[in-house]
Amino acid sequence: ESSPICDARLPDGSRVNVIAPPLSIDGTALTIRKFKKDKLTLDQLVKFGAISPQGAEILKIIGRVRCNVVISGGTGSGKTTLLNCLTNYIDR
Repeated sequence: ESSPICDARLPDGSRVNVIAPPLSIDGTALTIRKFKKDKLTLDQLVKFGAISPQGAEILKIIGRVRCNVVISGGTGSGKTTLLNCLTNYIDR
């Protein structure tokens, strides 16, 4: 009961979350989030209709000039996908 939450990463990059009583009312809950090995690009998001071409161009500029941004949203809303897309445009 002293540590009812555990967050970890597996060697393949997957995230694991375990919540145990008393925080989880109906028993222990385990969540594993697996990620694609091939990251999506902004151009692919445009192709899928997830973002407009103009929106993608703005995000590319934001990545290139290293603007500070906040990415927020619910579970599974695409926060990590968007962040990965933006990092493709940061000059190294």
